[in-house]
Amino acid sequence: MSLIESERIVDVTTPHLPPTSLPAPPATIQARKTTVVAYDNDRAPAQRRRVSSVRPNDVLQLVGAALGATAFTVILFQFVAPFDGPIGFALIAYAVFVVIYALVVFQDEDATTVRDRLVQVVVTSLATVLL
Repeated sequence: MSLIESERIVDVTTPHLPPTSLPAPPATIQARKTTVVAYDNDRAPAQRRRVSSVRPNDVLQLVGAALGATAFTVILFQFVAPFDGPIGFALIAYAVFVVIYALVVFQDEDATTVRDRLVQVVVTSLATVLL
């Protein structure tokens, strides 16, 4: 099948590709192969890691940060600032608790773990308040 285009016959059955300056592909192309790794039946199965376990150090960090935040807030409310009221006390104690907890966890863990623990404390405490 052909069409006439400006007095020139154009064949539309075969694709017309413009000449390119790309180099020709190599004559020998290696076929890709999949390597199957043999399973070693003699080896003991891998032990599962427990990521949800609570360590004694974690509990001590939480309790220490809570006691420190409460003590700091009592001193702040009683002697330093003219604040009073249970809502203000709770909000300031919570903010101080988060800061102290971040500092305590930062002494033992890396930055990623600190962020993870802070998010865990904030989400857990918000869920407790909403419950």
